[in-house]
Amino acid sequence: MEKSPKTLPNELIEQILVRLPVRSVVRSKCVCKSWRSLISNPQFAKSHFDLAAAPSHRILLRSTHFYLESIDIDASLHHDSAVAFHPLPLPSPPSPRRREYTIDRSLEHHDILGSSRGLVLLAYYNGDLILWNPSTADYKRTSNPCPDLTCRSLYGFVYDAALDDYLLYAVELYGSDIFAFDQPIRVAFISLKTNTCTFVAVDGDVRYKDLGFEFRAGSLLNGALHWLVFCKFRKIPLIITVDLVDKTLSEILLPHELTDGIVYELYSLRLMGGCLTVGCTVKGVGIDELWVMKEYKVHSSWTKSITILTFDISNNHFSPIHVAKDGIFGSNFSGLLEKVNHEGEVLEHLPYRRTKGCHGGNLQSAMYVESLLPVPSVMKVNGNYDDDDSEE
Repeated sequence: MEKSPKTLPNELIEQILVRLPVRSVVRSKCVCKSWRSLISNPQFAKSHFDLAAAPSHRILLRSTHFYLESIDIDASLHHDSAVAFHPLPLPSPPSPRRREYTIDRSLEHHDILGSSRGLVLLAYYNGDLILWNPSTADYKRTSNPCPDLTCRSLYGFVYDAALDDYLLYAVELYGSDIFAFDQPIRVAFISLKTNTCTFVAVDGDVRYKDLGFEFRAGSLLNGALHWLVFCKFRKIPLIITVDLVDKTLSEILLPHELTDGIVYELYSLRLMGGCLTVGCTVKGVGIDELWVMKEYKVHSSWTKSITILTFDISNNHFSPIHVAKDGIFGSNFSGLLEKVNHEGEVLEHLPYRRTKGCHGGNLQSAMYVESLLPVPSVMKVNGNYDDDDSEE
């Protein structure tokens, strides 16, 4: 009598699959119908996200035309598997007869507004917002109910667990126009679940302007978003924060050394190792510095962490992005991705494909964790809804 082959219990199979990397799980869909059904279950994706022991962190960079560049920050920049190019999800659907997208100049221009739980939010110049999972290629699109906000505003993209909703926060600023300082500051937040925009007025007579960066995404820490701005009345750069619960705006002062615009030029605010980190250059000396706030909102905890010699070479300033396993990952102003150690020495570098003018402090990017989480449904302004926009 021929014995039937031994198989693992379904519960054990699930416990094994839920601990595999995203790419391995996606390939496992092809094993059999039962595995495909299991992996396609939204609850499996949530369990996989919650149990990820060593999630793969990647950075998404705005590249040329219809591609985004995705880089594994923990791998060597020279390893073949470190860099991948993702075709952009485009707001206009393909022709039913030809699988090509209409070449429209508005589609070539897009902004990376941030990432949350492995999903990335993109804004196109035609007014569309696209919520996209680069790991699974799933995406949904919606019309932006406040199209002007993403052009000249500071913004932050977050997930609200209490509402089970993805929200886009924006602080209205008015660029470098000195007369615009007389305009009031408003905080807006867009719900991607209801496709609605709500404005909250800021209490007090406060006026800010941006520091001229294209990159305007906020750093999320302790339930608040953070941005580097210039304060009109104090006449100094500082950090503003928006609390995600009560929608209030407050300030965090920088170390006294960095408020002297004659000596220092500031060019970035990032979250590094769980701490707010400001990147700056000492003018005319050929030195870049990273200043870290080691204790949140404790002004005396600001510390000069790393000094990087740039030899006063034009456009060689280092802009940090994230702490990798083997150093600090960032870019310089001449179009190189770099890793430096904690002594400020460059470990390796790699040129990246980029659109003109996107580099260093202007580099549009988003850190994301690879995940299987599905893209939730979003609604269009006109009430029409299409759940079949994603490309497999």
